[in-house]
Amino acid sequence: MKQIIQFLLLVFILGGLATNSYCDVNAENEIQKSVEKKSKKTSKNHKSKKSSKKQVSAFEIANSGFVIENKIDEIVLKNLCSKKIVPAFKASEAVMLRRVYLDLTGTIPNSKQADEYLTDKSKDKYERLVDALLASDDFNIYTTMRIGDFLRIKSEFPINLWPNAAQAYTRYVYSSVAQNKSWADMVYEMLTSSGSNFRVGQVNFYRAMQAKNPTNYASAVALSFMGLDFESLTKPHKNSLVNIFKSIKMKETKEWKEEIVFDDPLKTFSFIAKMPNGDKLIIENSSSPRVEFARWLTSKKNPYLAKVFVNRVWNWLIGTPIISPADNINGSNVNPELIEYLTNYFVENNFDIRKLFRLIVLSRTYAGSPIPRDDIEKSVENFASYKVRQAEAEVVNDLLCKVTEIGEVFESTTPEPYTLMPKDTRAIALYDAGITTSFLELFGKTPRDTGKAQERVNAPSASQRLHVLNSTHVRRKIERSPVLSRILNRKDFIRVVYLHLLSRYPTQSEVKFFKSVKTNKQYKNWQKHYDLMWALINSEEFINKH
Repeated sequence: MKQIIQFLLLVFILGGLATNSYCDVNAENEIQKSVEKKSKKTSKNHKSKKSSKKQVSAFEIANSGFVIENKIDEIVLKNLCSKKIVPAFKASEAVMLRRVYLDLTGTIPNSKQADEYLTDKSKDKYERLVDALLASDDFNIYTTMRIGDFLRIKSEFPINLWPNAAQAYTRYVYSSVAQNKSWADMVYEMLTSSGSNFRVGQVNFYRAMQAKNPTNYASAVALSFMGLDFESLTKPHKNSLVNIFKSIKMKETKEWKEEIVFDDPLKTFSFIAKMPNGDKLIIENSSSPRVEFARWLTSKKNPYLAKVFVNRVWNWLIGTPIISPADNINGSNVNPELIEYLTNYFVENNFDIRKLFRLIVLSRTYAGSPIPRDDIEKSVENFASYKVRQAEAEVVNDLLCKVTEIGEVFESTTPEPYTLMPKDTRAIALYDAGITTSFLELFGKTPRDTGKAQERVNAPSASQRLHVLNSTHVRRKIERSPVLSRILNRKDFIRVVYLHLLSRYPTQSEVKFFKSVKTNKQYKNWQKHYDLMWALINSEEFINKH
């Protein structure tokens, strides 16, 4: 019984200590010193003045810790000042290291990478890290997964792309991101291409929907590329969008489940398409309506394409969209100036996806601590602090696999043909939403049935916590992990484990507590080390983006 109690104490106390690292105590103390220093200096300058003279407000003093890095920060700070919301202090280097790894690549650094970064004294190390992550293949894979969510890349019901087409579609998105193809070019190709769904991956845009008809094509385009709810549009606007896609046809071939997407020349006709913003497209009988529409949608003057993509990216990185929901630009807008600036920046930089990501993660706004210094709801909504949120199901799965070095087996028996992914395939690299596991479903993996942002549920649940806490699945990963046996006898074991799992060094209190836990014949040394790893995996700090 004594060993069981000791074991539980280790789990919950160390797990709690790990969670409390969110506070970035050291970072906050340093900034607080500079705040107090500035306060004293201000007080000295005003010492000779009358007491009736207005003093520097607490809000202004608190803001001294907010250093503007780019235009994003100017706009965000302006909004915070107008609403009298105090911004959070800057997150520590360790928190930023883990944060930017997770947000850009869906993974975390290994212990060596974390140690090298934290001991690096160069001033430009964060910027260099960002550039390295943006150039990595992990960024390509993770971004492909994110885009695949709203493109509905799924082989089985109700989308029914079938495996070959789902693979071709994912390959197209991945290669486009890897080549740094502009978002406008990608969208233009998806809207205008014709050919085999097995060989021309982008034509699957028209096949990745529950019913293949002009109304659904129009609805999917409105949601995916315009940030509009098709059902909320006026009847003339609906009819115009539907007419644009009436000429699209599909023809089966002798190869199983292959289809050719093409324009039927007998279905084209002359009409004037009225766009939701008031623009009019003159469609001639001899032209392809979807080509004319794609030219309009991807032009730099278009009000939709850039704005909804920028809003999605901001939501991916910050955890809260500027306009809610993330895929509806007519929703609640907390900072119109910010979305306008980011949209213009994206367009001016030729819809460059990497440049957009880079701009955001290099801002002071992105670097805010997850601990708010004001009302938490207002702080998160107005980007005064970073939103703590559970990582996506695929990312959580991959984190467990990475820290234990024990992979997962992904397979799907429906639809035919049977799909078995190569060993050690990462969950974020799964090309098809139909390939899943009970773990991924438990943690809210999107089914990709509608392409709506609300399909993905990252909210924690009691069932999830019980699974990580008490499942054979997680316990066996730790028991069989070569990591534990490799570092078990190292004198710096606790330091390496914290770097390996949490990308930071342990605090003095964490080291002290771990050393205070005694081992004996019943509670052996390896069990103590196993318990530490297990406790940290069960901490909020491990499973959350913070």
